[in-house]
Amino acid sequence: MRIRLQTCDGHQREYYKGQIGEFRPIPCFRCGVCCIRRQPELKGQEVAAIAQGLGMELTPFNKAFIEEDPTHPDTYVFFNREPGCPFLAFQGDLATCTIYELRPSACRNWVPSLSRPECREGLAWRGGLAEDVATLSRLFATAEQAELFCRSIRDGGHA
Repeated sequence: MRIRLQTCDGHQREYYKGQIGEFRPIPCFRCGVCCIRRQPELKGQEVAAIAQGLGMELTPFNKAFIEEDPTHPDTYVFFNREPGCPFLAFQGDLATCTIYELRPSACRNWVPSLSRPECREGLAWRGGLAEDVATLSRLFATAEQAELFCRSIRDGGHA
């Protein structure tokens, strides 16, 4: 898989799947792919905290949003609904978590990186790679996010 990016200084760089295998954190594209493709594991105490934070009793919350993992005691996952996590929402084409302050540790610990297939898929979707080159203005809302992204991939590919 080839990814062509326009860098902060206006040059185009090509990256190949093998070149982006090294884990380097990047700013989130807010594409929502991780929330669509993954079901984070939750422990019982996290389930209770989220339910309480939403002002819900535990039993109705469980029936509405989670299922128990039959292979791991006291482990749960969110129901995977359309488009994915039941707490995923979109504002225009930007993904947002409706329980961001209450999100489980699996979500808190997720670090975006081009080494993750979800982030590469998000780059293709948010970056408009169907048009061949992803520009930073398509990917990020602020110059600071764009610069963080550039720093994270600098020297990681070949021009």
